[in-house]
Amino acid sequence: MTITHPLLGEDAGGESVVYFYITFIVMMLFFFFGMALIEKYKPKYGHETCYTVILGMVISLLVYAIKGKELENTWKFSSDLFFNWFLPPIVLNSGFNMYKQKFFENLGNVTIFGVFVTFVCFGLYSVLSVLLLKMGPTMTNYYALNHNEPTAEENPQVIDIPVMQILLFTSLMCSSDVVAAVSIVDYTKQPKLFSCCFGEGCVNDIVSIILFNTVVSLQTVEFAWYTIFIIIGKFLILGVVSLTVGIVIGLLNSFVFKNAPFLRVNAVIEAFLMIAFSLASYFISQSIIIAGLEMSGIISLLSCGIVQSHYTYYNMSPQGKTCSTLVVSFLGTMCEAAVYSYVGIALYSQIPSWWSWQFIGAQTVIIIVGRVVAVFFTFYMFTICFRKKTI
Repeated sequence: MTITHPLLGEDAGGESVVYFYITFIVMMLFFFFGMALIEKYKPKYGHETCYTVILGMVISLLVYAIKGKELENTWKFSSDLFFNWFLPPIVLNSGFNMYKQKFFENLGNVTIFGVFVTFVCFGLYSVLSVLLLKMGPTMTNYYALNHNEPTAEENPQVIDIPVMQILLFTSLMCSSDVVAAVSIVDYTKQPKLFSCCFGEGCVNDIVSIILFNTVVSLQTVEFAWYTIFIIIGKFLILGVVSLTVGIVIGLLNSFVFKNAPFLRVNAVIEAFLMIAFSLASYFISQSIIIAGLEMSGIISLLSCGIVQSHYTYYNMSPQGKTCSTLVVSFLGTMCEAAVYSYVGIALYSQIPSWWSWQFIGAQTVIIIVGRVVAVFFTFYMFTICFRKKTI
């Protein structure tokens, strides 16, 4: 029996792919069983996503100890699979099923922590990371060292990363984990706190994605004093265009449902059209390039999902409302389980590469300290500059 799949590596095929699928399904089963147990017993510590990633890492280490690098191409993380299949349903679920009323009631707090704190984090992470690299941390290819394999570079060697690549790395590190935050807050008991945490996570992801895509488009240029102004300009272009695409397509779908009552006779058709229009905003935005900058499909999809839930949802039949909510929630949760399962077992393909525990440890400290400083600094600056207290 031979199964091949181009998304699982260049040489994926045969029994190794079957083993990958079996492991992948077991990981997802573990995720959903863990979700059910945590929802029932509500333990004080841990979340199903964390446990799933840890289990995936353990499995990766065990398989690596048994098979070595034999399955490296099969168990490699595929960015195409992630961005085209896993990510869109997760983003759509976040936008379509959010608690809209509390989100907009706390929009000021969400903006403070989601936008301004993210920018402060980006600045702190970038400056501290540049200073860290000037101290000369080293990285080591442990696989080559332990197996006496020759490497093209000296092993270990000093880490040397250009400034623009540091900015790319720090823009990625600015994104916070909204799942971990909202998992410890009960919406029924603390709706304002829940909405602030969830809203901050969504807005933080939007700003981080725009920052990342902006810096990606500038990787071919040298860093100079005016680079920060180029980043700001492209950030605004990408943000405005991506949001506009999502809002326009969301309003278009709402208009279609409102003026075409024959579409509301079947709940399945309603759910499909709503999801299809949303996914269209994602891929349309991805295809738009302005000044060498690719627009963000994630931002368009998230904004489209929010508009759909605010307008399109109320133009659906009662059955269509229930069906679309359940389908979007199911797809989003399933893809979320797939991503966390995939991340854990994809560690296998990264084991033979270069590692730097100095850099990892220092960056962990920078991220934690930088985040705390950014939150409190931004909070107190706003309390000083504005008389109205909303937090």
